[in-house]
Amino acid sequence: MTDVEADRDSWCTPRELALAIGPVDLDPCSNPRSHIVAARTFSLEEGQDGLQLARFVSRRMRTHVNPPYSRGSVIQWVHAYRHTRFDFLVRHDTRTEWWRELWPYVGAMASVPECEFEPPPGVEQPPGSPFPHILLYASASDVTDAVRALCYVSIPSR
Repeated sequence: MTDVEADRDSWCTPRELALAIGPVDLDPCSNPRSHIVAARTFSLEEGQDGLQLARFVSRRMRTHVNPPYSRGSVIQWVHAYRHTRFDFLVRHDTRTEWWRELWPYVGAMASVPECEFEPPPGVEQPPGSPFPHILLYASASDVTDAVRALCYVSIPSR
């Protein structure tokens, strides 16, 4: 993995959005700088590979997944955690394989108007995010009032 890819994989969910999401049972893509309030975390820095541990995660567990974005990794996280009560924070891009794989499991969508991820130490924050982002939820009941206040929420019709 190049330094650019490593930097891409360790950016954090913005504090305001993390607080709006509220407490979750698990953050499988955590790092020591994360703002997500989670009862449990998996962190590579702690020797815990969230992809390898996914098979032990219950389908009832509310899981926040802000997956690493290095080439080809988002689809792995979708396959690993689509069985949970997830919220995925991902780039809003319906052209991707991972979108097609996750879409049948989505119960609500929250379009994030501004999503300025927090860079790792020593990495300069570029002005504005180059892509729109979205929170995709397994259950509409997990969308908090704070997320509704920050985002544009919709329920997909099937």
